[in-house]
Amino acid sequence: MLIQLLDIILWYIALQAFCIIGFILGFKIFSSLEYRGFSISKPFGLFVFSITCWFICNQSIGIAKYSALTLYILLFIFAVFCYYLYTKNKEEINNFVKSKSKYIFNIELTFLIFFLIFVLLRTYTPNIEGTEKPLEFVVINSILKTDYFPAIDLWLSGHPLNYYYLGQYFFSNIIKMTFIDPAIGFNLINPGILALVIIGSFEFIYELTRKVFWGVLAAFMTALMGNLEPLMQFLRDGINPNYFRWWDSGHVIPYSFPEFPYWSFLHSDVHAHFLVHPFTILFLFVILAFIQSGYYLITIEDFKNGRKFALNIMYCLILGSFMLTNSWNYPTGIALTFAGIFIYCYTKLPKTSLIVNIIRVFPSGLFYILTSYVLYLSFYAGYNSPVEGIGFVDPVLRTTTLQLLILIGTFLLPIIILVLFEFYNNLILNKELALQNKILAILLILLLPGVLFILTKSLVITVCSGILLYFLISLLSRKLSEEKSFIYAISFLIFSLILCCEFIYVNDLFSGEYERQNTVAKSYIQILLLLPIATAYLMYILSSKGYLKGIFRSSYIIAMTVLIFLSSTFLWIGTHIKNNRFERTYYEYNWHVPTLNGSYYISSKLDGEYEGIMWLKKNATKKDIVLEVDGKPYSHYGRVASHSGVASLINWAGSLNVLRGKYFYLISNPRLDDIRFIFNTENKRDVYMKLKENSISYIYIGPLERVEFPEELLKGFDKEKDLYKKVFKKGNTTIYKVI
Repeated sequence: MLIQLLDIILWYIALQAFCIIGFILGFKIFSSLEYRGFSISKPFGLFVFSITCWFICNQSIGIAKYSALTLYILLFIFAVFCYYLYTKNKEEINNFVKSKSKYIFNIELTFLIFFLIFVLLRTYTPNIEGTEKPLEFVVINSILKTDYFPAIDLWLSGHPLNYYYLGQYFFSNIIKMTFIDPAIGFNLINPGILALVIIGSFEFIYELTRKVFWGVLAAFMTALMGNLEPLMQFLRDGINPNYFRWWDSGHVIPYSFPEFPYWSFLHSDVHAHFLVHPFTILFLFVILAFIQSGYYLITIEDFKNGRKFALNIMYCLILGSFMLTNSWNYPTGIALTFAGIFIYCYTKLPKTSLIVNIIRVFPSGLFYILTSYVLYLSFYAGYNSPVEGIGFVDPVLRTTTLQLLILIGTFLLPIIILVLFEFYNNLILNKELALQNKILAILLILLLPGVLFILTKSLVITVCSGILLYFLISLLSRKLSEEKSFIYAISFLIFSLILCCEFIYVNDLFSGEYERQNTVAKSYIQILLLLPIATAYLMYILSSKGYLKGIFRSSYIIAMTVLIFLSSTFLWIGTHIKNNRFERTYYEYNWHVPTLNGSYYISSKLDGEYEGIMWLKKNATKKDIVLEVDGKPYSHYGRVASHSGVASLINWAGSLNVLRGKYFYLISNPRLDDIRFIFNTENKRDVYMKLKENSISYIYIGPLERVEFPEELLKGFDKEKDLYKKVFKKGNTTIYKVI
C-alpha cells in the first residue's frame, strides 16, 4: 500500500502540472470570466498537451514515437512556452493570483479532498472485471503499447483500435509519465474525473451568479445527486437498505442505461461517456468566453485576425475531439456551437432582424463543423463506424411519464414553475400586447398541448414540447442577457435530446427491444450532466425574480428540499451497497482487499492465473502475441491480453462485431476457427504452421482454457518439446513459448 500511496501522490502532482499549463494557456482565452476558468485548468492543460502529443506521434505525421521520453520532452517545451507567456503577463497573472488566492485555495482544497475520498472508495471495489471494464482496460494497455497512432488493438492483433479512445488516451499519458502500473492507474482515473466535475460545475454557476450557494448546489446536483429510483424501491419493497438494488438507479428506462455521474463513478467503468464529462464542462466555459469576448469568426475581418483565427482553431480542436472521445457528444457540441454563435450575434453585434442573425450563424457554423472534422482526418481514415442510419421508435417502447419523473422529476419542478411564471408575467401582464393577441396566444398555448397529446398519447412528449417551445421563444427575444441566453440554449438542447429519444434512434446493430439502447443511454448521460447545471441557474432566476412569495415560496422550498433529499439517498445507500457495506470480505466470489490494483483479485479467483499473467506482463515484448481462448463478452474471457498488455488473436468477438460493423465477421470468424483448431487438434505438431501464420509467440493455458477444451488435448503441447517450450507453470496455469 505504501507504493500505491506514492502512486496517488504522483497522479495528483501530474494533474497539478497540467493545471499550471492550462491556467497559463487559458489566462487570456478566459479573460472575460471573473475567475479565468481556473477550475477547468486541469482538463484544459491535459487536453492541449495530449492533443499536441497525439498529432506529433500520429503515423501520418510521424515526428516522434509515443513514449515517456517524448512526453517529457513535450512537457519541457510546454513549460518553456508557459514561462514565456507568464513573463509577458506577469503583473496581470500575479495580481489575479493574489486577489483570488482564497478562491484558488478553496477550489484546490475541494478537489484534493474529494479526489482522496473517491480514491478511498475505489479501494473497496478495485477489480477490473465485469461489464465493460476489461474492454476499457485493454484500450488503455493498447494505447500504452502503441508507438504511433492510431493505437493498436490488443484484442485483435495486427489491427488498430476501432473505438473512440481519446478519453482513455488523455489519462494514459499520466500513467505513462508517472510509470504507475496500469492496473492501479485504471482506478485513479474516475476519482479525478468526478472531482473535476464537482469543481467545474461549481465555478460555471458561480461565475454566472456570484453566489456560493448556487455554485455548491450545482456541484452537488451534478456530481453527487442521484434520481428518485431509491424512493420507488422503498415504496415497493419497504425501507431495507441492506437489500437496495443500486444497479436499478442507472437503468430506470428498460433495455438502456441512463446513468448520472455518481452512478457511473460507483459503477467504475472507465468508459468514454464518463471520461468526457470534464471536457464537456470545459467546452461550456469556452463557449461562454467566446460569447463574452467576441472570439467567434463571423465577418471576413474576423477571419483575417490571426490571433482570433488561432483561438478558433483551438475551439475546433476541442469540438472535433468529442468525436474521438465520445462520438455521441459531437452533435451536442455542434448544437451548442450554433447556439453560441447565435447568442453572440444577437447580443453583441448591431441590432438587425432575426432572419439576418440566423443567416449569419450558418456560414460560421459550417466552418466550425468542417474544420473540426478535417483536423482529425487521420482518425476517420481508419475508423469503421457501426452506425447504419436512424430508425423510428415504436410508440410502445417510448419513455413513460413515471420513468421520466424518476429520472429528472427533481429538476422538472423548478423548470415548470419558472415557465409558468414567465408565461404569466410576459404574456398575461404584458401591457404592450393587445388584448386580442393575448387571447389568441393563450388559446394556442392551451390548444397545442391538447392536440399534441391526442396525436402522441404521450405526456412526456407533450410537457417537454411545451418547455422546449418556451426556451426557444425566449432565445429569439432580445430581452435576455448573454449568460441567461446560454443557459436557455443549454436547456433547449436538453429537452430537444429528450424529445429526439422519443421519436428516433441511431441504428448501431442493436435490435428488438434494445434498438434504442445506445441512443437513450448516451443522450441521457449528457442530459444528466447538463440538466443539473442548467437547473441550478434556473432556480437562481426563480429565486432572484421574486416570483414566489409567502406560502407559495415556503411550499416550493419544502418541496425542493424533499425532492433533493430523496434524490440524494443514492449517495449514501448506493455507496454503502456497491462498496460491500464497507466490509472487506468475500463478495460476489471475489476477495476485496484495500488496494487500487485492479488485477490483484485474479490471485484469489483462479489458480495460478495472476502469476501467469504477471509473468507475461514482465517477459513478453510489444511484438509478441499470446493465444488464449475467446469467450462471450462482459465476462472474464480476454483477461490475459487485457491484464498483461500482450496482444491476442481475438477476444470478445461478439462485442467487436457491434463495434466494428456487420462485415467484421470476415475477420473474426477465421480467427475464431484458428483458435479452436489449435486447441482442439490432438497432434500439436500439426498446428505449428497455423501458430506461425498468426505470429503467435505464447500459448496460454489457464482455468478457462481447461474448461473449454479436454485436458488430454491441452497436454499435447508437452509432447512436442522441440516446438513448444514450457516457460511458466503454477496450479492450473501453464504458458508455452512457440519456438
